[in-house]
Amino acid sequence: MMSTNLKDQYEKMFSQSPLKITKLHGDASNRIYYRATLQNQTTYIIMQLPAGASSVSEEITNFKGKKDELPFLNIATFLEKNKIPIPEVLRFSPEENCIILEDLGDTTLESIIK
Repeated sequence: MMSTNLKDQYEKMFSQSPLKITKLHGDASNRIYYRATLQNQTTYIIMQLPAGASSVSEEITNFKGKKDELPFLNIATFLEKNKIPIPEVLRFSPEENCIILEDLGDTTLESIIK
């Protein structure tokens, strides 16, 4: 269940309340994904991270130093710099353990390469 604070943040960011929020199927992760649909039918993805942003559900790495950002955000930055199309990270809220992403639809990479 998404917290009221997260819904409030979403409303503040987009100056409107989502028309509906649909929980999406997640894969090999403890993250929870939602699709938020606005009145104008624009959609965004909300990624809810488990409590403790650096929890075991985050990508495992051999890096032993201090992590300045979530591995997900680090990889997104790397892919963007290398001109690989990925969903844009629109907002990260460490307080709510959530990331709001551009919605690229339901087509998966796996379905494209089969």
